[in-house]
Amino acid sequence: MKKSFLILGHVPNIYKNNNSDFLGLGDGIRLILIANSITKNDISVDLCVNIQIREFLSNELLIKYSKVRNILVWEDLGKIDLSEYNKIIYVDEPSLFEKIKTDFGLPISVFKFENNLNFKELTFDLSSSLANAFELEFHPQKIHINTLKSTYRRIGLNYKVPAKWANKSPSLDFWKDLYEILCHKGYNVSWQKGENNFDEYINWVYNQDLIITPNSLCLHLAMLFNIGIFLILGPTSCEEVQWLPNSIVYQPIHCGNFPCYKPVCPIGKDCFEHLDIREVASSVERRFNV
Repeated sequence: MKKSFLILGHVPNIYKNNNSDFLGLGDGIRLILIANSITKNDISVDLCVNIQIREFLSNELLIKYSKVRNILVWEDLGKIDLSEYNKIIYVDEPSLFEKIKTDFGLPISVFKFENNLNFKELTFDLSSSLANAFELEFHPQKIHINTLKSTYRRIGLNYKVPAKWANKSPSLDFWKDLYEILCHKGYNVSWQKGENNFDEYINWVYNQDLIITPNSLCLHLAMLFNIGIFLILGPTSCEEVQWLPNSIVYQPIHCGNFPCYKPVCPIGKDCFEHLDIREVASSVERRFNV
């Protein structure tokens, strides 16, 4: 018998406030990635998100690479028969669950993760937690490092981060030096595009052979599109990092507070003090088998 699951994700913006954490754009791509991993001939997955996130997820390339059956918005829930779903799981801010459940008339069987952790810790294991909640086997394997054969040798520098999280990315001088090194080695290097246009940004990511990024949104897009990755982590992390070989990830493991999820370092350190630009360039070269 075919099973269908519903993931209740990003809540409407009217419920958001500055005192709580909520799912971000990158988590929207993570929901697609987990839906892709559990969708089979006998299993289908629908997502429910707010209007802004559905607009983002409606990009043609995301739809092409997604196995999600339907992307709903919260306002659709009153128009469909929720009893058709074998399981419904709520994954956004746990403290809002009871209000959301009442406001949208959700059945009592809706499942939510236990809030014995803070929200960042809760979402760190979002993929495996969802699979476990759906009672599905989940065996993530380390991503195979494919040799990149493209004659274009296209490398994207995804260097920009939100101003609030400036400490998530190395200095602009680092990026400029890396750009010069890679150009000198004959790579076709481009700077991040689409800062204010999601479609342009997604298309820019899609048209790279390898992305160097400190940003989890770009990481998840690269995973979805099967693009080469070099990930530079600062104060934050996510479960998917565990699936990547160490050779393509920089983590500030010298810091006992990592990951702290703080926009300002609580101990006054620089996450990137041990980041070696030569090691980044060497890792890129190995990926292209030069």
